[in-house]
Amino acid sequence: MRPDGRSLRPFAPPLLGEVERNLAETHLLDPDHPESMDEAFTRTRRVLRLALPYALSAASLALAAILLVRRVRRRVTSSP
Repeated sequence: MRPDGRSLRPFAPPLLGEVERNLAETHLLDPDHPESMDEAFTRTRRVLRLALPYALSAASLALAAILLVRRVRRRVTSSP
């Protein structure tokens, strides 16, 4: 039976899953150390900035190869 008004109850923290436990241990989302979160985003941006030209080059080469194969197939099938 609860008394009227406000009352205190003991806090029972929920069980953490593996992802939440890893985030808590690495301090990635720690509000007292926000620079760690910023460092993660900066590192990701740096990797993307360095890798993007290579990814675009690979994509353009793949597209050129596909177009070349289609062109060769068209010539082979249209030959008498």
